[in-house]
Amino acid sequence: MRLHSDRTRGMLMVLVGVFVLSPDALILRLVDTDRWSLIFWRGLLTALTLLICFVAIYRHDVFKYLGAIGRYGLVGGFISATSSISFVTSIILTSVANILVIISAAPLFTAISSRMFLRESVPARTWLVIFATLVGITTIFSRSLGGGTLLGDLCALGTAISIAGHLTIARRARTVNMVPTVALGGLIAALVVLPLATPTSIDA
Repeated sequence: MRLHSDRTRGMLMVLVGVFVLSPDALILRLVDTDRWSLIFWRGLLTALTLLICFVAIYRHDVFKYLGAIGRYGLVGGFISATSSISFVTSIILTSVANILVIISAAPLFTAISSRMFLRESVPARTWLVIFATLVGITTIFSRSLGGGTLLGDLCALGTAISIAGHLTIARRARTVNMVPTVALGGLIAALVVLPLATPTSIDA
């Protein structure tokens, strides 16, 4: 009964997360600035927001939870930073439709990654969906070869693979709260692009 309850709660959280994140690409398109400044502010604000939430929730124990992520958390932070940089870059270089279709394959890449590194079983129906998704992605890339959006589509694919890697690490260390890795990724992304960014170019 508990397993069923946890699975239902997890599915609801995923559904809410999809609704929250779906407008992200469209909103980023509305920001009138260069990609590096966009990556900088997106990463920095992500890190600050999550840190504030952690302080509000855990108060005096916040450093214990931040330090608990360990080596997996550090790897997850760098993967999250890669995901953030490639995602914003794809926003600049290709269509939102292509991005959303390609990134929607992230759970399927996660299934493959979980099978490879965590030895988790993958149902036959999931392999069928993975095959169909790969056909769709191949179709997008075949059309982008002559359309000038190949680099952007590759960045979107890199985002999907990075998301899969981050989810696999979170699954590997599922007894630890790995949310701080997202904050760490935002901070790393902001620091990496800071020399190329002009943060003051964005108004309030």
